Amino acid sequence: MKKFKNCDSKNLKLKKIYVSDLCPGITFDAPVYIDEENLFLLEGIPLKQKEIERLHYWDIESVYTEGNIINE
Repeated sequence: MKKFKNCDSKNLKLKKIYVSDLCPGITFDAPVYIDEENLFLLEGIPLKQKEIERLHYWDIESVYTEGNIINE
């Protein structure tokens, strides 16, 4: 799995969000990524418990987004 590298050179302002801080129903205003190659959640789609459980299963500790939480 590739981590985000050289984010500054791509003008990305990625925020690291720990999986432990996620809860069902959260919605983001930008896509959420596992790494630079893998999209996890599209903007505007509420996060489901099943998706959080998958992150735990895959031992993923954090996800990344340029956006903000728009619904908790």
